[in-house]
Amino acid sequence: MQSLTQHEKWLLGGVLVLLGVAGATTRSAEETRTASLERFGYSNDRQGVHRCLEDLLPGEPYRARLSQLIEQLDDNRFAVRRQAQLALAKQKFIPDDILRRALGHASLEVRSVARRLLTTHSREHREELVQALLEVIGQHQVRGFVSPLLVAIEQNESLIQWDGAINAVRVTARTGDRNQLEKALQNKSPLIRAAGATAIFQLWGPESLESLKPLLEDSDDRVRLVGATAYANHGRRECLGPFVALLDSERFVVRWKSVLALRSISGKKFGYQPAAETLERKAAVARWQQWLVANRDQISWQGPITLPAELVLFNGEDLRGWQEVAGGRLLDRPQNWQAKDGVLRCGTGARGYLRTREAFRNYQLKLQWRMLTGAGDSGVGLMMVAADGNEAACLEVQLHTDNSGDLYIIGGFVANAAGKKISFRAHKLQPSNEKGVGQWNDMEIQVLKGEVTVKVNGLLQNKASGCHQQPGKINLRNEGSVVEYRRITLLPLD
Repeated sequence: MQSLTQHEKWLLGGVLVLLGVAGATTRSAEETRTASLERFGYSNDRQGVHRCLEDLLPGEPYRARLSQLIEQLDDNRFAVRRQAQLALAKQKFIPDDILRRALGHASLEVRSVARRLLTTHSREHREELVQALLEVIGQHQVRGFVSPLLVAIEQNESLIQWDGAINAVRVTARTGDRNQLEKALQNKSPLIRAAGATAIFQLWGPESLESLKPLLEDSDDRVRLVGATAYANHGRRECLGPFVALLDSERFVVRWKSVLALRSISGKKFGYQPAAETLERKAAVARWQQWLVANRDQISWQGPITLPAELVLFNGEDLRGWQEVAGGRLLDRPQNWQAKDGVLRCGTGARGYLRTREAFRNYQLKLQWRMLTGAGDSGVGLMMVAADGNEAACLEVQLHTDNSGDLYIIGGFVANAAGKKISFRAHKLQPSNEKGVGQWNDMEIQVLKGEVTVKVNGLLQNKASGCHQQPGKINLRNEGSVVEYRRITLLPLD
C-alpha cells in the first residue's frame, strides 16, 4: 500500500472527525467484527452488494410478480398453490407492505403463508440485512453505489445507525457522484444530508465548503454539527457561531462534541458541562457567547480539530454529571459517594445509587472497579427510565464478589436470557474470573437495540435480549460496601 501524503493524512483526519471517530482507541463489537452478507445469500464483494441493493430496492415488475405469487396461493389448483409457496420461500427479500397487505386477504391460506413469511422477512431481518450491507461496503471498500445506497438508506433510516450509514456513503462515493451528493444536501432526511456532506468533504476538501455552507443553518442540529466541523477542520471562523449555538442542543452527544470542538479551538472551558441540567449550563453558555463576540475575528487555529470517540462519564475530580438517590429520595448533592485522585468511592451510608444526569441509548460502557474488603457488593444499573427510588426499574449487572456478571431484574424491568424471561436473576455464563481484593477489574457492557452483552476482565459473562430501547440512565449501586470505580467511559453507538 502506498503511504499517504501529508495533505491526504490531514484530509483523512478531517473526515474521521466528521464521522466522530477521530482519536478513538477502542471500537465497538459492531465495528471490529468481520462484516458478512453471506448468511443472507449474498457474497461479500461488489457483486453481492449490487444484488443486495437490487433486492432492497425492488422495481415494479418484481413487486408485481410477488403480488401475483401471493394471489396464486388462493388458486383452486394445488400445483399452482404449491409452486407459488416454493417461489415465495426462495425470495431473499419481500417488501413489508406486500406482506402486510396479504395479512388482510380474504383467503385463510394466503393469510397463513403471509404470517410465516413475516417471520423470516421481519423488521429485524431487514435491519440486520441493511446493517450487514453497510458494514461490507465500509470494510471491503466497495465503490460506485452512491445512488442506490442513498435510496436504500432513506427507505430504511429508522433501522440503521448514523455512523455506519455515513461511513458507507463516504466509502462508496466517487468524484463522478458530485450531482447525486449535491442533491443529497437538499434531501428531507437529516441522515442523507449528513452522509452527502461527509462524502463531499472527503472528495473535494476546501472546495466543498461553499456547498456545505447551508448546513451551518440546517434545521437538524446533528447536520449543523457536521457542517460546523467541516469548516473547523479548515480553520474557518464560520464554525464558531454554530458550535456555540449547539451548546443548547437537546441532544447530549451534540452538546458534548460541540464543546470539545470549541475547547480544541480556543483552549477555554468556561465551566461548561454538557451533562449538566439546562439551568446549570445557561451561565457557561453565556460566557461562551461573550467569548465569541470578543474573539470571532481574531482567533485562528490549524485544522483538523480532534474529537475523541468516547465520553468520559467520570472526570476523576468531582461528581459533575451525576446525582445521588439514597433512602428513596433524590439528594441535592451526593453524600455517600466521593471523588478523589481519579477514583470514585462509595461509602456505607444510606443505600441507593449514583445515576447519570443524562439518559443514553445504544452504547458501549467501560469501567474499572475493585472491592476493598473480602466480600463486597455493588452493581451497574442499565436503561433506568422509571421514577427515582431505591427500586427504580433497571437491569443490574452484578458486582457482588464471586458473582460479577450475573444479571438482576430491578423494579419490574423486563429482559430475556437464554431464551426465556428473567424472573429475578440470570447467572453468568462462565465461572467467576474476578481479581482479588484491592485489584482493579475491567467491565465492558454493550447496550445495542435492546440487547446487552457483559464482559468481565475480557471474558463474555452474560447476555440479555428483549429490553426496551428507550434512552435510559446508568447508575452505580450503593449496597453498603466500600467499592471504588475509575475510568468510566461511554462510546455512543448511535
